Amino acid sequence: MKNSEKSFQWIIGILRKHDVPFVVTGGLAANIYGSPRDLYDIDIEIPEKYFETILSDIKPYIVFGPGRLIDEYWDLELVILNHEGQMIDISGGETVKICNTKTKEWQLVPTDFK
Repeated sequence: MKNSEKSFQWIIGILRKHDVPFVVTGGLAANIYGSPRDLYDIDIEIPEKYFETILSDIKPYIVFGPGRLIDEYWDLELVILNHEGQMIDISGGETVKICNTKTKEWQLVPTDFK
């Protein structure tokens, strides 16, 4: 059984240990703001240059990446972790693009880490 709080504390500890700026997004962010939405994974964005910095700490838990994921909706740098059954998506927040489903155009949507 997954322990989301334990996994969240684990990954945040690694990011803080290496002074990595981050933003929590997705379902966990929605939950913090009161959404009853189920939590499937923990989504965190970091500047791309920090993937290499945290790699040695997260390597045993990697199920994808770090690498570029491009599908019909997203174009982003990503690493997916499985920490004791809890999935954690760490994406690069500087070069992320999302596809506008109406126009089919890609839009750059960088994260402001300030």
